[in-house]
Amino acid sequence: MNSENNELRGLISIFGTTPKLYKESGEIAFMFQKSNLMPNLTVRQNIEFPLKLRGELIIKENIDELLKIVGLNDFQNYYPISLSGGMKTRVSLARSFVTKPKLLLLDEPFSALDIAWRFELYEYLNKIKEKFKTTVLIVSHDIQEAILLADYVYVLGKKGNISDKRKVNKINPFTPSKVDIYLKHNQELFYELQGEIIRDARRNDLLVKDCLSRLKKIKELDIDSIFYNNLSEKESIITFFNSIKNQVNDNEVFEIIINFWKKFKSVELKYKLLWIILNNQNLKEEYHLEIKDFWLSNFDKIKLEAKKDEFSSEYSVEDFIFGRLNDVTFEAKKKWVYPYYFFSILVDIKDKDYAVKKINEMINNEKYSSFPYFVIFSKELLELIKTK
Repeated sequence: MNSENNELRGLISIFGTTPKLYKESGEIAFMFQKSNLMPNLTVRQNIEFPLKLRGELIIKENIDELLKIVGLNDFQNYYPISLSGGMKTRVSLARSFVTKPKLLLLDEPFSALDIAWRFELYEYLNKIKEKFKTTVLIVSHDIQEAILLADYVYVLGKKGNISDKRKVNKINPFTPSKVDIYLKHNQELFYELQGEIIRDARRNDLLVKDCLSRLKKIKELDIDSIFYNNLSEKESIITFFNSIKNQVNDNEVFEIIINFWKKFKSVELKYKLLWIILNNQNLKEEYHLEIKDFWLSNFDKIKLEAKKDEFSSEYSVEDFIFGRLNDVTFEAKKKWVYPYYFFSILVDIKDKDYAVKKINEMINNEKYSSFPYFVIFSKELLELIKTK
C-alpha cells in the first residue's frame, strides 16, 4: 500500500510465503459479515460446497461432526430461507472449517447478531478452532468481542499503523457462562484498549502530548533490565515505539528518542529506535553516520534482529527492498539503510556472494547512487562483508 494517507506499507508473509501463494495452497479460509449461503442448497450441502469446488472427497462423518459442533444436526436438510440469522451464521462458520484450514480470516462475522447469539457463536468458534488447531485472525470494532475471542489484540490506528498490542488474560475453555469472569479478569485491558482507540482519534497535537507523557514515564524505567527480564512490558514498549514514527518530527519527541538511543545498551532496542530516528525528515548527517557505525559494529547481533522479519525466499526479500528503494514517498536520505537490511536478512537465505552481487547492482544503479550517503555507506558495508 503506497497511498500518502496510509502508512501501512511493506510485504505480508503468511507462514513463510506470500498471500497469493498461500491462498493457492488451500490452507486459508474466509468468513465474512454476511453468511452468503447458496439458497438452492441445504445446510449440509452448503457446508460441503467448498469441498465440491475443490474436487475433494466428502467424508460424511466429518460433516456430521461439524453439524454437531454448531448444533445443526436437526436442521441439516433445511434451506437457508427457513433459517434464522444466527443459524445462517453457524452454517457459515461450519463451512469455513470444512477444509480444515490452517488460517481463518474473520471480517466482523457476528456484528449483525444480537448479544445472546454472539456468545453462542463465540463458543462454537472456539470449539472448532481448538479441534482443527486453526490460527484465527478476526477484525472487529467491538472491544469486548476482541477480548473474549483473541489471545492477542492489535489496535489499528487511523493511518494504518499498529498503535497497540496487548495479551488477553485467557480462561479456557470459553463458555457463555464465563463471560462475566472473562471481562472481570480483563477489565483494565478493556479500558486501556478503549483509551488507545480514543487517543488515536484525537488531533496530532494531542497525540504528541500523549507520546511525550509516555516517553517521560519510560525515561524513569530501567529499560535494559526490562528487555532482559520482563517480556510483556518489553513487548508493550516495543509496540509503543513502533507507533510513534509520526511524532518523531516533533522536536521534543525527537530529542527524547535520541537520548534513548545514546543511553540504552540493548542492541534489540537500539535497532528498533534507529528506524524511528531515520523517519525524522530533518535528520542531521551526524545521526546517519552514528546509525551506520552502530550497524557495522554490531552487525552479527543486528542480523539476528533483522531475521525476525520473516521472508520465505530471496525473491520476497528483493521485492521488499527494491520496492522501498523505488518508492518516492520514502525519504531519499534514509534509503542507504536498505542495502544493510538487505544483506542482514539475505545472507542466511542465499549465499554471501549473491548478496554482494545484488548490493553492487544497487550501487551501480544511477537512480540509487544519487541517494545521499547511499554509495559511500554501501561500500563500507561491502568492506565489512569481506571480513565475514
